Amino acid sequence: MKMNAMPPLQQKIVDTLIKKVKKDYQDDIDLIVVYGSYITGNANPYSDVDFYFVPKTDRAYEMCTSFIINGIGYDFWPVGWDRLKGFADFSESFVSLLGEGVVVYARTIECEEKFLSLQLEMKEHMSNEDNGHLMWRIDGVIEKVKAGYYDLTANGLVADEARAIGLKVYSELLNAVAYLNGMYVKKGNERFCLELERFKIVPHGFADGFDALFELDDVESIKTLVKEAIGKTETIIRDVRTQKPFDAKEALQGCFEELKSTYNKIYHGIEIADMTKCFFGADGVDRESKDLLGPLYKAYPFPILTSCLESFEQLHKYTKVHEALWRQVLKEHGVKVNEFDKLKDFESFMKAYNQ
Repeated sequence: MKMNAMPPLQQKIVDTLIKKVKKDYQDDIDLIVVYGSYITGNANPYSDVDFYFVPKTDRAYEMCTSFIINGIGYDFWPVGWDRLKGFADFSESFVSLLGEGVVVYARTIECEEKFLSLQLEMKEHMSNEDNGHLMWRIDGVIEKVKAGYYDLTANGLVADEARAIGLKVYSELLNAVAYLNGMYVKKGNERFCLELERFKIVPHGFADGFDALFELDDVESIKTLVKEAIGKTETIIRDVRTQKPFDAKEALQGCFEELKSTYNKIYHGIEIADMTKCFFGADGVDRESKDLLGPLYKAYPFPILTSCLESFEQLHKYTKVHEALWRQVLKEHGVKVNEFDKLKDFESFMKAYNQ
């Protein structure tokens, strides 16, 4: 992906940041990345330059800064490698930060290659023939949507507050529709209808509902509109899923390896008798398992770990059951777990990796 030509002032701002990093933070910052309107071709005279840096050390965070030049505000902020990996997996929102990002400075060639490999991973998920990876990520998005709708039921809301919540809900619904089409949101709510023009599968009346959100002036009408949009989106997701079976082998590859660290938070909490740590670990396992397993979750008798906190002994027992069920799911669906008892086995694995 290439960056469109910037006006001299904006280019000078980017060059100044690069110069500063090279001079004072060359060992602390891996990348500077530009994204947004100057990449997508939607810049106007009031557009800022959207950019972020990828920190290598804690000292890098000193470069986090905001400023205004000629009446235009800028924000130079950090995005870590873990979050970039989340974008590649579609487990994070705002994936366009990776998908539309252009590297303008790299500490090493390896740093730039790492970024490009994450972009390639992202594209591979989108180019999958049955769109399996993005289809199971939709469930997590819909959970956010329903949490947003719950906020609409609060007492004492005025129309402007309800409209703001409704916009957030529509923003998440737009993500779900994008994933349904094997894509991601590039331009955001401000170009809502342009985003929808890229998609073949769109809930009936979706764009009209978004426009109506700005015209309604009472809370109940906004609630009804948003509820209908959620229902129509869920319906079209179900319709697509009846045509596209959940590909567990593709969707679950590498998931258990990441989840294992969350299980270990529970075990460590039990070991040090810290029920608060146990709760957060259990809540993470419950939510991540439901999100990752998609339609398979209800097909297996997974215990709800946040309901097993009466004692450390009870939690330990059911955490082991939960983990064993995960391994059973993976085995039954032919998903291999990269797990090693000895370092030399891992070293042998890496020597043969991608050969």
